[in-house]
Amino acid sequence: GTPEKPKIYTGKRLHVDILKATIPDVAHTTYMNVEVGKQLQSTAVQPASSNPTFSESFEFVVSDEEVETLNLTLCNDQHNVLGMYRLKINSLEEGVRQEVTPKLFKKSASGQWVVPDSPTRLTIGVTSQGFGKGYEAPKELKVFYDAGLYDSTYVDIYGRWPGECGFLPPLEAMAGKTPQDMELECPDGYDSNYRDLNGKGPQESGFMPPKAKTVSPQKEFGDDEPAVLDGPYNLAVKMVSATVYEGALS
Repeated sequence: GTPEKPKIYTGKRLHVDILKATIPDVAHTTYMNVEVGKQLQSTAVQPASSNPTFSESFEFVVSDEEVETLNLTLCNDQHNVLGMYRLKINSLEEGVRQEVTPKLFKKSASGQWVVPDSPTRLTIGVTSQGFGKGYEAPKELKVFYDAGLYDSTYVDIYGRWPGECGFLPPLEAMAGKTPQDMELECPDGYDSNYRDLNGKGPQESGFMPPKAKTVSPQKEFGDDEPAVLDGPYNLAVKMVSATVYEGALS
């Protein structure tokens, strides 16, 4: 029969603003861990305060908004967890910044994660790009993935776009190549299988090479830490378990 078409991840991003927290009990020296899938980023450590202000922004590659969540963990400078929250992102409205003020879950004496009577509150802003309510995929973009070809909407398994150093084209990924291989073999960030918006390849007259997209600095992915949960390359990626603290936008 006809082989199943590969699942391709196209320009989905989640922008997260970590603004401030309100801690009701005692002042702590604090920082925030912010996580989507395998991507983990952290704020700077803030001085002891019951109302720490972080004012930091992060951006994440999103592979499947129905599976992935935004995991937020408030810690003190001894790396003790002061509170946790998991935000579902599939209910976000695409392109619209939403400010959220969740009450953080805390582990009780019995070991259960609960919202205490006087909870710690976090204030964040979240904006989805390329997914969410109201999003419509551009119809004019041409995709050629069944033939091993790709265009500017393709994101490789490490979250890189065509035109970025180390970009890994689909066929090269299936052949077991690494970003380090591509830095030598494809220094321009694309190979002969790339097609521009007019469907032209690198050897054709009028071809337009890809422009590397720029995102906010984030933790680099290691060779063993791809940015997607699954895909055509049989990469096993484990989701971080966060089953006891969960909330969603109403």
